[in-house]
Amino acid sequence: MRKHIGYLGDVKGKKIAVLLGSSGRKAIPLAILGGLVTVVDISPENQRYALEVAREAGVEIEYIVSDVFEINMDKLKHAYDIVYLEGGILHYFADLAPFARIVHDLLKAACLR
Repeated sequence: MRKHIGYLGDVKGKKIAVLLGSSGRKAIPLAILGGLVTVVDISPENQRYALEVAREAGVEIEYIVSDVFEINMDKLKHAYDIVYLEGGILHYFADLAPFARIVHDLLKAACLR
């Protein structure tokens, strides 16, 4: 997180979506720093591991097991201050436009100015 926190600034109290967040490697440090973190990842095994590590670290994270293209946008649209992407995930997408739309739609309207 040292490399990234300079770009993110103070995350305390900020709602953060971590897309394709895997086992919480970035989500848990963001929660330790005071972020209100939600991970979206397709793997139930990653969810179990991330929630266990978060519990041991003394923080809570929300974890949504879902394909990123199937998340409930009625509930999550414009809900986040920050959308964080795990490193090395963009190669999973043949067309970035639909993924970019999801990132855009997750961000609070005030963050888009």
